Amino acid sequence: MDREVKYMNDCKFCNIENKKENTIIYESSYFYVIPSLGAFIPNYLLLISKKHIYSMSELENVEFEEYKKIVNKFTKNYEGKFNRKPIMFEHGSSSKEEHSASSVTHAHLHIIDYNFKDEQKLINDLKMQEIKIEELKNITKNYVFYISNNGKCYITLDFPSVSQLMRIKIAEEIGMKDKYNWKKDKFMKNINLTIENFKKIK
Repeated sequence: MDREVKYMNDCKFCNIENKKENTIIYESSYFYVIPSLGAFIPNYLLLISKKHIYSMSELENVEFEEYKKIVNKFTKNYEGKFNRKPIMFEHGSSSKEEHSASSVTHAHLHIIDYNFKDEQKLINDLKMQEIKIEELKNITKNYVFYISNNGKCYITLDFPSVSQLMRIKIAEEIGMKDKYNWKKDKFMKNINLTIENFKKIK
């Protein structure tokens, strides 16, 4: 079987099961938004490409424009609901490389109601460089992309070969280091709260 076809057949985001935790919060032409499994923090969402691609850097121009609009939409929505903007990040995978921080090789952006206590240390430790969001489309290697709650975008191509890297960073800060793995801990209480908080998104 072709490697790409196999990944699509096995892909969690290409074959969403009809479960409460997969409730679609928002849907557009090219994307949908669902609560994240492993939501150790309430109001934790995933923005997912409907098309099976490895990272948002592979989006076509029209898809990327819609992606930016949804990022802005949810930034404003969080600010209105929770009085602060979210952070967002993506563990971008390249179809040509095996090493990645992503545990699901289908493009998805994490949207989280959280502020890092020492964001500059995170940026320095992961050797992140500030970029414009449009520059993401120029990236052809595995990356970690980060949007701060101040709206600035950062990227690194030089990061530890650790799955769920950014989730680990957050879990460590909130004293839940052993709970970072979404495959082991769903946090259904937080997922249900997230669904309730975002049920009127249009």
